[in-house]
Order: sequence, then structure tokens, then C-alpha cells
Amino acid sequence: MAFNKSRLNAFVLFLLTVISLTGCRHTDPTEIRAAAHPATFTVAMDMDMPGYFTIEDEPFGYQYDLFKAFADEKGLELKILPGLTLTEISELLASGQADMAATLAGTTDGLGFCEPIYSTTFSVITRSGEASEARREGRIAPADFLENKRVMIASAFKQTPSWDLLLDSVATAATYVSSRNAIDLVDGLRSGEFDYLICEKSEAQLATALTRGITRIADFGDRVEIAAAAPERGSAAADMFAVWLDGFRTSDEYAEMDYMYLDKGSSTLLAAKAPRGKTYRGISQYDLIMREVCEREGYDWRLLSAIAYNESRFNADIVSHRGAQGLMQIMPQTARQFNVLPEEVMEPEVNIMLAAKLLGKIESMLRFGKGITYRDKLSIILACYNCGVGHVFDARRLAVKYGGNPDSWDDVAWYLQRKSEPEYLADEAVKCGRFTGSGQTLAFVSNVITRYDTYCATVTR
Repeated sequence: MAFNKSRLNAFVLFLLTVISLTGCRHTDPTEIRAAAHPATFTVAMDMDMPGYFTIEDEPFGYQYDLFKAFADEKGLELKILPGLTLTEISELLASGQADMAATLAGTTDGLGFCEPIYSTTFSVITRSGEASEARREGRIAPADFLENKRVMIASAFKQTPSWDLLLDSVATAATYVSSRNAIDLVDGLRSGEFDYLICEKSEAQLATALTRGITRIADFGDRVEIAAAAPERGSAAADMFAVWLDGFRTSDEYAEMDYMYLDKGSSTLLAAKAPRGKTYRGISQYDLIMREVCEREGYDWRLLSAIAYNESRFNADIVSHRGAQGLMQIMPQTARQFNVLPEEVMEPEVNIMLAAKLLGKIESMLRFGKGITYRDKLSIILACYNCGVGHVFDARRLAVKYGGNPDSWDDVAWYLQRKSEPEYLADEAVKCGRFTGSGQTLAFVSNVITRYDTYCATVTR
């Protein structure tokens, strides 16, 4: 089984509870919440699989983003077990200590469930000086410029036909194989420990975007396929993931992931996913601007910093697939609301100001009662920031109608999740239609508040 027994029992209990409520709208939502304890979704990562890496302890990569989207949608906590051998992965899956694995598709023998996630290619990166020399001499194919060089090769490259061809054509090269990713290896390339690095394409793009003096010089045409695997088809994890993935592939978020990692290979977007340098005893390079703007607008600058981290990882240049811009991921319509010109939105101070003003406008629209707690108030405001006030207003109206508390984040979150269900969608209290993004919104609220708590504990106001 993919889920261990306690987690499967909790999940089944949750389903039975929800089913029992089909004909009873007036049930106290706290009863359901008590039965649905948050579970952990554990993914074992193959050490030879490319495209997964960490920067300053933050995980990145196509498969990580995909599994995180699944966990957020299902209300699960994602746990990654990285750097494992195939034997270790098999043992973890068989014992129920891991729910699924991410690995090379060609290494999934013995596993009953194997769902292809994506395929990728490999690139050659090197120091700018080496690249200039190769180009100056007209060397184009890898075999031309790798002769007599020290070449570090990602272990996943061995799964491609080019591996044998490369060894045959560059017999004079000193080749080394590593399961480490390009982000970990780029320092060795920069310092001259080796001359060229052959690695997965998105890793190459990110390494060159984040490291001065490193250039991508060539690409291989061979592809390797990454897969999600589980011990058996029909297991809870496998079935849930397969159904979810089928729907997710039609979403804007999936299109944005493809654009970022595969289609366009945008180093700007990839670099935006990586944490920027930290200011000593501060949070980011935008601390001063955050402080000044928030002092004017009446918000804790550490809260705006927590939002910026979750929205852009402090990258002021990012523009999302949906058109959200800058540090705070401001939408064009928000800028128009506050009479800001389109060409000004990306400026950090303007972007932060718009976020603060939007928070203020949201707060004034919600008209909270006097007894609301600060944590409930903040959570509901953040939910509006993430998914829009309309869906949150619907959830609050449903809470009022069926005996809940519109100023309780627990109650609002519960009814926000119900907005994807036909029964509630037909309710006259629902004015803004169906909402399928509740998992992402709840995860956003939780992530921002957790980071805000960390900033409050470590950084003075």
C-alpha cells in the first residue's frame, strides 16, 4: 500500500464523514474538521533523477513544484526524501514510509504504477572563457570541444544514447559522473576543478542565471523521462495522483510550469524561483523600502516581506504566466484601481505600495466584527489577496447562513472548500460561481503566516 495504515484510515474517515453530510447542510463544520486530520504526503526522490535541487535549503524543480501543487490541493503536507538509491526507494514504498517516488522512467521495473510527469534534455555549460575559445575556433558539436578536457557528467545522462556516443568520440577527455545537480556542481566549474558540465537543461538554465561567468554552450537532443511511481496501481496515492494530474494538466498553473521549465527555458523565471541574497540581520535587499512603504500604509513590513517571499522569492523582475507582476505579484487591474501606470508597476517601491493598499482596501471591505482575533483577521485578508474577495465573500455568506462564524478563518476556509461542490454552488448565497483553487489559497495563507511568524521571531520591527 502507498499510504501507511493510520493515514489511510484518517483519509477514509474523512470521506465517510463528508458522504454522510450530503443531505444535511446545517452540520457544524467543526465536526468535519475534527475528523480530517492533516496528513503527510511523502515522496522519495531518486538520487540520479535530474531537475530537483535545493538552494539555501529551499527545494526547487519541476517535479517538486508538481508534487507541491498536488499536496496543496489535497490539504496535505509535502515531505521530500531526497538523494535515495533505487533499493532505498523500493524499501520505503513497500513499508509505507513513502507514498510515491519520483525517478527516471526507465528505472521503475517492479513498480505497479508509473505515471510519466515530463521529459527533459541535457545541456553543456562552461566558463565564459572556455565558451569563447570554442566558438572562436568554430567548435559546435560537444565532441569538438570536449577533447582533452575535464568533463563532469550528470548520472542521468547515462540513460541517453548520447552517453555511449560521447565516450566513443571524446576518448581523450577525463570524464567524471556525479548524481549531484548543476546547482551544487557549478562552484567546481567556476573554480576550474573541471572544464565542462553536462547537466539537465533547467538546471543548466538556472545555474547560468545565478552564476556569473558561466555560459550554456550546447544542447543534446536526447530526452529522458521523469515519472511518478508507486508500488501498485489502484493504491490510494496512485489513484488520487493520477486523477488529479489529469485535471491539473489543463490548468493555468500547469501551463506556467511548462513555460518556466520546459517550453521557453526562461532563465528569468527560473531565477525568480531561487532565494536571493539575504541582508545581515534582515530579510531581503528590499528591507528599507518595505519599512518605508509599510510605515506610510500602516502594515508590519515583515508581513509584506512574507507575502513577497511566497509570491516571488524577492525577485522584482518576475512576470507570471497569468500576468501578475513584480515582488508582490500585482495584477494589472489592481494597478488600475489605484491609478498606477503600467510601466510603473514593476518598480519595487510601487509594487510594494500597491500590495499594501490592496490589503487595506480588502480589510475595509470585509467589515469584521469587534471580537475577531488577529490571526483570523489576517488569514481571511490573505485569502482575499490570493484568490479575490468574491470567493471569500461567498464563503462568509455561507457561514452566516448555516450557523458558522464569518469572522472565523476555520469556518471561512471550510466553506471556501465547499465552493467546488454542486450542492453549495447552487446556493443563493454563492454569487461568484465555482471555486476550485481552495487548496492553493489555504496553502498560501498557511505559508505566509508561518513565514511571518518566523520573521517576527528573528527580525526586529
